[in-house]
Amino acid sequence: MSEYPYKNIPLTPSVARYHILEYLSSHSVAKRDELVKYAEDQHRNLAGKMVGDPTPSVKKALNGLVDDGKVAHPALAYYSLRKEGSGLEPDTDREIGSEQIDQDSRNDLVPSEIMGEGNELVYVYYQISDREIAELRGRNFWPCKIGFTAVNLTARIFGQFAGTPIVRLPEVGLVIRTEDGHSLERAIHFALVQAEVWIEDAIGKEWFETSPDRIKTWYQAHMETVGKLRTRQSEPPLSG
Repeated sequence: MSEYPYKNIPLTPSVARYHILEYLSSHSVAKRDELVKYAEDQHRNLAGKMVGDPTPSVKKALNGLVDDGKVAHPALAYYSLRKEGSGLEPDTDREIGSEQIDQDSRNDLVPSEIMGEGNELVYVYYQISDREIAELRGRNFWPCKIGFTAVNLTARIFGQFAGTPIVRLPEVGLVIRTEDGHSLERAIHFALVQAEVWIEDAIGKEWFETSPDRIKTWYQAHMETVGKLRTRQSEPPLSG
């Protein structure tokens, strides 16, 4: 066995990725708690440095692996290696570091609207020219990209255009803050696929004929339904 490359190094997200992929290579699916315990135990047993709670590092590593298309997130707190040819999948554009983004505030992408609460983001962006063409044709929908990120929004979106010259930056019409961006993204994608508005032949995945307003309306209805389910669950059972 080769020498452990992370001796005396804290369990950073990069180190956690190593252990996550190792564990998932021999398990069809795993809960996040299992992955946290495995990464912690392996790192400690192999002379890695343990400092504090490893959960944040593992969670950040998982979000990055999902973003990269290497790991699937089939259900809340469950993960598996992503299989090829599984249909609609997140784009595999790699993140570009914040140091590669011009720090001039003029280059920051400012969403038209932000709603929700949480550390992760589901975003809707589009090209202004597509919206203008739709409006000229009397339509209130046009090609929109819907994705999620657990890192910097500008870095995530800029990373999807790496090496591709563009005339103007996309318009970010809506950002939804949440604690589980991937699950919310999957729910939105599923609803849009059911509505038959997925643009299957688009260059890149996760493009739909929709609009920020339509996604906002769907999200509000979704959260209202979730709230009703929670209320019903808290009600006492009916007496016989």
